[in-house]
Amino acid sequence: MGSWAEIHRDILQVIAEKFTHHMDFLHFAAVCKPWRSFAMDNLHRLPHELPLRYCLPLQNPVPLLMHFNDAEAEGRLDFFSIVDRKYVSGFFLPEINQKWIAGSSNGWLFMIEMNGQEVHLLNPFTRAQIPLPSPSTFQHPGGDDFIEDEDFGFIEKAVISSNPNRRSSGGDCIVMAIISYMAVLSFCRPGDDKWTNLEGSMAYLSDVVPYKGQFYAITEMGTTIVCDATGDGNVKEIVNGGCGPRKRHLVESASGDLLHVARIMDEDTESFTTDFDLYKLEAVDESKIDAMREFECNLTLDGAIAPQREFGFRWVKLESLGDQVLFLGHNCSLCLPSQSVPGCKRNCVYFTDDDDGRYAVLTRNVHESDDDILFHRGVSVYDVENRSIEPFGETKDKPFVVPPVWISPNPW
Repeated sequence: MGSWAEIHRDILQVIAEKFTHHMDFLHFAAVCKPWRSFAMDNLHRLPHELPLRYCLPLQNPVPLLMHFNDAEAEGRLDFFSIVDRKYVSGFFLPEINQKWIAGSSNGWLFMIEMNGQEVHLLNPFTRAQIPLPSPSTFQHPGGDDFIEDEDFGFIEKAVISSNPNRRSSGGDCIVMAIISYMAVLSFCRPGDDKWTNLEGSMAYLSDVVPYKGQFYAITEMGTTIVCDATGDGNVKEIVNGGCGPRKRHLVESASGDLLHVARIMDEDTESFTTDFDLYKLEAVDESKIDAMREFECNLTLDGAIAPQREFGFRWVKLESLGDQVLFLGHNCSLCLPSQSVPGCKRNCVYFTDDDDGRYAVLTRNVHESDDDILFHRGVSVYDVENRSIEPFGETKDKPFVVPPVWISPNPW
């Protein structure tokens, strides 16, 4: 009898057509290299109900919007497909039941128990989990005398520096989180027994992303900092703020630039996005850097305390994204070449209004009333050229306990 690798592809096709669960397909692909190659070549043949069929192209998989249903559903997910503009329902992932999702990065979810005592990284397609230190090990930014609830709300957002190596429980992966009502930075590695706060972290951070081997973060006022958690952990301010308070997002562009996206909210309710301002991080001319250093020196001589800054960068406003598409959300933001995302329009931002999801969970826990549950209004698309906003795909309101999350599938 020949080896598994010698089975004819026609027979493999018959086998693959029988799959009704994505885990069966992943196990099929893990048998041997020829079967894996066949699986990669035939993702498009999978039933529409299997999210794996949307993991194309392999280099830049089309992002999916994971919609978490009510707690009574015990881990049921819906996926919103950008390609088909509709929801795919009935995907079960019991690991996310009664969990808060504070981040989506490299295909992994940063998952916190509602009681705030356990934290894991979870790959929703392979169901692999990596434990992280408990929130109880966080150092409170306000000091030992400062009391703050250690529930899931203590962690505002988290990202990872790289795709964890499942066999080594994380490898060199660094997890960076924005914590507490003061919104400062703290980090850990899989296998650590506690979280470590970054000394010198600015407060009231709006977002953090890994970028070119370091972590970049931005405050609500636009001040931007950079840190290297693998080295001395020093935090440097590279762009001064001074802007009005905004919900701000950082995302690496398809061409490798660091982008800053500022949301402009409805003035009356502050619940709906009405516009965006887009910026790109650029180096400052050397002559201007010298002038800035001289100005800071004069401030210091006059008795003022000058902050630690790494001069040389600024945010330059963009009028266009070009041939790129942005996917924006509280938990995750992605930027891809428009040609790699069928069905999406170039120079557009596809976004969700979901920042109040945590409030919905907390109020429901207190009042146990459906009136306190907020609704996910679906995906909207912002056209950068004409600064217009329109609904995208299904627009009916969907109740949520955990706000929807953009995820770039990474089951391999």
